Amino acid sequence: MNSSNSNRQHDQSTVNYQNPVQENPNIPQRIALSSEEITVLKQCNQESFWYRCLPVGVGLMVLTQAYTRSLSKTIVAGVFGYLSGKVSYAETCRQRILQLENSSLAESIRKGRRGATAGVDMLQDM
Repeated sequence: MNSSNSNRQHDQSTVNYQNPVQENPNIPQRIALSSEEITVLKQCNQESFWYRCLPVGVGLMVLTQAYTRSLSKTIVAGVFGYLSGKVSYAETCRQRILQLENSSLAESIRKGRRGATAGVDMLQDM
Protein backbone atom coordinates (compact mmCIF):
# COMPACT_ATOMS: atom_id res chain seq x y z
CA MET A 1 0.00 0.00 0.00
CA ASN A 2 2.80 2.37 0.77
CA SER A 3 4.50 1.74 -2.59
CA SER A 4 1.24 2.47 -4.50
CA ASN A 5 0.94 5.85 -2.73
CA SER A 6 4.55 6.56 -3.58
CA ASN A 7 3.94 5.70 -7.26
CA ARG A 8 0.87 7.95 -7.41
CA GLN A 9 2.78 10.85 -5.90
CA HIS A 10 5.61 10.31 -8.35
CA ASP A 11 3.19 10.23 -11.30
CA GLN A 12 1.53 13.46 -10.19
CA SER A 13 4.81 15.28 -9.76
CA THR A 14 6.20 14.19 -13.13
CA VAL A 15 6.44 17.13 -15.48
CA ASN A 16 6.71 16.88 -19.24
CA TYR A 17 9.90 18.72 -20.18
CA GLN A 18 9.85 17.55 -23.79
CA ASN A 19 8.34 20.69 -25.29
CA PRO A 20 7.16 23.23 -22.69
CA VAL A 21 7.50 26.30 -24.96
CA GLN A 22 5.01 25.18 -27.59
CA GLU A 23 2.37 24.48 -24.97
CA ASN A 24 2.15 28.16 -23.98
CA PRO A 25 2.28 30.72 -26.82
CA ASN A 26 2.70 33.57 -24.30
CA ILE A 27 6.20 32.45 -23.37
CA PRO A 28 8.83 34.16 -25.56
CA GLN A 29 10.68 31.73 -27.80
CA ARG A 30 14.37 31.86 -28.59
CA ILE A 31 15.16 33.03 -32.09
CA ALA A 32 17.91 31.42 -34.15
CA LEU A 33 20.02 34.37 -35.28
CA SER A 34 21.77 34.53 -38.64
CA SER A 35 25.38 35.66 -38.90
CA GLU A 36 24.18 38.98 -40.36
CA GLU A 37 21.88 39.56 -37.37
CA ILE A 38 24.66 38.73 -34.94
CA THR A 39 26.97 41.17 -36.73
CA VAL A 40 24.39 43.98 -36.50
CA LEU A 41 23.78 43.27 -32.81
CA LYS A 42 27.51 43.29 -32.06
CA GLN A 43 27.92 46.58 -33.93
CA CYS A 44 25.00 48.07 -32.02
CA ASN A 45 26.47 46.90 -28.74
CA GLN A 46 29.85 48.48 -29.52
CA GLU A 47 28.43 51.70 -30.95
CA SER A 48 26.02 52.17 -28.07
CA PHE A 49 28.95 51.90 -25.68
CA TRP A 50 31.28 54.32 -27.51
CA TYR A 51 28.69 56.84 -28.71
CA ARG A 52 26.21 56.91 -25.82
CA CYS A 53 27.17 54.95 -22.69
CA LEU A 54 30.71 56.22 -22.30
CA PRO A 55 30.02 59.91 -23.02
CA VAL A 56 26.85 60.07 -20.93
CA GLY A 57 28.32 58.02 -18.09
CA VAL A 58 31.56 60.00 -17.91
CA GLY A 59 29.70 63.30 -18.26
CA LEU A 60 27.38 62.51 -15.39
CA MET A 61 30.28 61.29 -13.27
CA VAL A 62 32.24 64.50 -13.84
CA LEU A 63 29.22 66.67 -13.04
CA THR A 64 28.35 64.64 -9.95
CA GLN A 65 31.92 64.70 -8.68
CA ALA A 66 32.15 68.47 -9.23
CA TYR A 67 28.95 69.19 -7.30
CA THR A 68 28.89 66.53 -4.57
CA ARG A 69 32.48 65.30 -4.07
CA SER A 70 30.93 61.96 -3.11
CA LEU A 71 32.44 58.79 -4.59
CA SER A 72 29.30 56.70 -4.08
CA LYS A 73 27.09 59.27 -5.82
CA THR A 74 29.62 59.54 -8.63
CA ILE A 75 29.56 55.78 -9.17
CA VAL A 76 25.75 55.72 -9.17
CA ALA A 77 25.77 58.57 -11.70
CA GLY A 78 28.14 56.58 -13.93
CA VAL A 79 25.94 53.48 -13.81
CA PHE A 80 22.86 55.58 -14.52
CA GLY A 81 24.64 57.22 -17.46
CA TYR A 82 25.69 53.83 -18.83
CA LEU A 83 22.16 52.45 -18.63
CA SER A 84 20.70 55.65 -20.09
CA GLY A 85 23.10 55.36 -23.01
CA LYS A 86 22.06 51.79 -23.72
CA VAL A 87 18.37 52.63 -23.57
CA SER A 88 18.77 55.72 -25.75
CA TYR A 89 20.51 53.70 -28.49
CA ALA A 90 17.90 50.92 -28.57
CA GLU A 91 15.72 52.55 -31.23
CA THR A 92 18.72 53.01 -33.53
CA CYS A 93 19.51 49.31 -33.25
CA ARG A 94 15.89 48.37 -33.75
CA GLN A 95 15.81 50.34 -37.01
CA ARG A 96 18.99 48.64 -38.23
CA ILE A 97 17.54 45.22 -37.51
CA LEU A 98 14.30 46.07 -39.30
CA GLN A 99 16.30 46.98 -42.43
CA LEU A 100 17.73 43.45 -42.68
CA GLU A 101 16.28 41.26 -45.41
CA ASN A 102 15.02 37.76 -44.57
CA SER A 103 15.61 38.34 -40.87
CA SER A 104 13.71 36.25 -38.34
CA LEU A 105 14.62 38.81 -35.68
CA ALA A 106 13.21 41.67 -37.78
CA GLU A 107 10.06 39.68 -38.45
CA SER A 108 9.69 39.00 -34.75
CA ILE A 109 10.05 42.71 -33.97
CA ARG A 110 7.43 43.56 -36.60
CA LYS A 111 5.03 41.09 -35.01
CA GLY A 112 5.68 42.71 -31.64
CA ARG A 113 6.88 39.60 -29.87
CA ARG A 114 8.57 40.02 -26.52
CA GLY A 115 11.14 37.38 -27.46
CA ALA A 116 12.50 39.55 -30.26
CA THR A 117 15.39 40.74 -28.14
CA ALA A 118 16.49 37.30 -27.01
CA GLY A 119 19.64 37.59 -29.11
CA VAL A 120 20.76 40.69 -27.26
CA ASP A 121 21.11 38.70 -24.02
CA MET A 122 23.42 36.30 -25.82
CA LEU A 123 25.73 39.15 -26.87
CA GLN A 124 26.11 40.37 -23.30
CA ASP A 125 27.85 37.06 -22.49
CA MET A 126 30.46 37.53 -25.25
